[in-house]
Amino acid sequence: MTNASNSIAILPEAPPAPRPPSPALARAMSLVMVARPDGAPGGLTKSEFAAVAAEARRRLAGTEAALDQRAEPGVIQQWLVRVISLIGHPVDADQIGFKIAAMTDLLADVPRRCLTKQSAAAVAVAAGRFFPPAKDLLATIRPETAELERDRDRLRAVLRAAERPAPAAPLTDDQRAAMSAAAKTYLQEAAERRAEREAREMSAAHRDAGARMAAMSPDTSDAEVRAIAASKGPGAALARARLAMAERRRLALSLSATTNSAEVSSP
Repeated sequence: MTNASNSIAILPEAPPAPRPPSPALARAMSLVMVARPDGAPGGLTKSEFAAVAAEARRRLAGTEAALDQRAEPGVIQQWLVRVISLIGHPVDADQIGFKIAAMTDLLADVPRRCLTKQSAAAVAVAAGRFFPPAKDLLATIRPETAELERDRDRLRAVLRAAERPAPAAPLTDDQRAAMSAAAKTYLQEAAERRAEREAREMSAAHRDAGARMAAMSPDTSDAEVRAIAASKGPGAALARARLAMAERRRLALSLSATTNSAEVSSP
């Protein structure tokens, strides 16, 4: 009698049914997943979602706690013994012990509400005459959490809807006029800055072209050419090239004069 009493106390017939939400929260949970064309949750205003936020927050905490609750090894083993007795397999004591030890570790991460007399019977019916593979067993008992997981997702969505920023108020005529004037001023100033920059660039281009022309002009004196060559500005490379060519001509003329003088003086 003592074992039977403990079995009933530890292993429930079915998962505990969640307490129904208030009508207002139930409506919010049913409408929150429907998006309006503007992307906001449909059917209710932000204030209507906010009105049920406190209840949604409490209910979400309880739902997450139920999904996070895990069974003690003793509960898992009792559930496994029930499944084995309903199936009638395995029958060897050593095999039963091995199966219980292996499955206890596997089921340690399964929510507590999945381990009930109802789920044990469902596993036995689905298995037939042999203890099922772990994958099939989990597939049979996992749906026990489906309703709570749906509630969790909807409650989170209700809280997001209640906490989302309020839409911005529409602009007044004066605000729109001020924004338009500011935009025009900005565009005008940008155009003026662009014109000034282009004028500076054009002036610099003209100066550069003038310096290059001066470096190669025959009217530029040697002193001016040397000054341009010594600078790092435009025309410096051309001036240095001009000075180099002048030096080569001077050397050629000097060599030619030396050769002619030698020919004249020879007997």
